[in-house]
Amino acid sequence: MKNRVLVAVAVSLVLAAEAGSFRRTCQPIERTDEGVSEAVRSAPLFRKSIAFIGDSYVQNHKRPIEETWHYRLAEKYQMDYSNFGRNGNDVVLDRVDGKNWGANVCVRFGELPPADYIVVIGGHNDAGQIGHYPDGAARFKEGLRQFCRSLKKRYPASRLVYVTPWDVHRAGFPEVLAAIREVVPAEGMALYDAAKDSGLDPNDKTDGKAALWQGPTDTAHLSYKGHTQMLEKMEPFFLGLAQ
Repeated sequence: MKNRVLVAVAVSLVLAAEAGSFRRTCQPIERTDEGVSEAVRSAPLFRKSIAFIGDSYVQNHKRPIEETWHYRLAEKYQMDYSNFGRNGNDVVLDRVDGKNWGANVCVRFGELPPADYIVVIGGHNDAGQIGHYPDGAARFKEGLRQFCRSLKKRYPASRLVYVTPWDVHRAGFPEVLAAIREVVPAEGMALYDAAKDSGLDPNDKTDGKAALWQGPTDTAHLSYKGHTQMLEKMEPFFLGLAQ
């Protein structure tokens, strides 16, 4: 019996360590009254908590988290901010290339702390997997539906938000975007359609637009300038959600 208890404790410690391993380190957001405008202080986001989970868009790939629109939004309103981004992560579909990008978002979301807002950003990597399954689109759609329901069950007091990936001109993206647009609102989650409403197009690198991305061929990750443009869209979106 004693050995069984020790094994159980050891397993619990390993699981706890694995759960914590996806939380990203970033500069803590300071809470201060000095220099805070009345507009910020009276905003519905002020000093609320917000947690993000998803793929390299959330982790910000090769750039600091502090450059992202979501960190800067939280910083402005002195929010309690958590980042659980993971490069290469899928929301639903298992990888078939043998690479280990960690458990899918639909599995590891239980790591998230309770928060006023829980935000999922993902689907880019799932789009690359759909073609490897004979029923890839249907599998993603049903998995997404179950994921949304699990989120609602685990975090009933949180405002749940999903942000779509970009409309990349590659196979799999039309199916992923269609599924997200259908399932997420139907399951009672707020949806921000970045593919349609952000004004950011990863396929268009003309007239200096390449500077909005982390590289000239990047179709997923924003630069500081790109995050600044995205923040202009996301701040009013979140302020609207809170009212």
